[in-house]
Amino acid sequence: ELHAMTLEHILAGRRLTRPDYALTVEQAAIVAFGLLLAFVMPRLPPAGAALLGVAVFAAVNISGWLAYSRADLMFDPLYPSLTLLVLTAGITFLIYRQTEAQRSTIRGAFGRYLAPAVVEEIIADPSRLELGGEVRELSLMFCDVRDFTAISEGMSAAALTHFVNELLTPLSDIILRQRGTIDKYMGDAIMAFWNAPLPLPDHPLRASNHAIDMVRA
Repeated sequence: ELHAMTLEHILAGRRLTRPDYALTVEQAAIVAFGLLLAFVMPRLPPAGAALLGVAVFAAVNISGWLAYSRADLMFDPLYPSLTLLVLTAGITFLIYRQTEAQRSTIRGAFGRYLAPAVVEEIIADPSRLELGGEVRELSLMFCDVRDFTAISEGMSAAALTHFVNELLTPLSDIILRQRGTIDKYMGDAIMAFWNAPLPLPDHPLRASNHAIDMVRA
């Protein structure tokens, strides 16, 4: 095979060479593509970051092949491509960990106050949250138990706790079913609102339907 390649180059008048600057070019490729991956990949979702890493890996190997087949220059694409592949894997893993940490934070912050479907919408697109705050029209609801003080005086602590839980749990489920946000519990009272943190164009209707459902419950 070596003889055949040698004869091919002699007959074609070509000579395969590894230039003196080959190592410099290979190292420069590692630095340049490495900086590109380091700055761009963290701004992409995990799938996009992995795709960029594969594209860089392919670009390095295709460039080495073109230099070999078109210009008879020998560059080693193996070491740069493997280095960039390891870098891509590391950055992708870091992005994945950061994404999972962000999802966990969102679930912890909103999981108790929003319907699971709404929480998943926020996780899918966290940019929909205006962390700096914004002015928005809301529909608010305050609900408590009539004559709660008199009722509680006739109950033991355990019975009162059971009573409150049996009352607030189904009412909270109704709020979440209508995509409302539970703001707080105040003893026997619930405060909730609609049209935040995600916009709900029909928030007055949802709040009204919620009130009707609560009366029926």
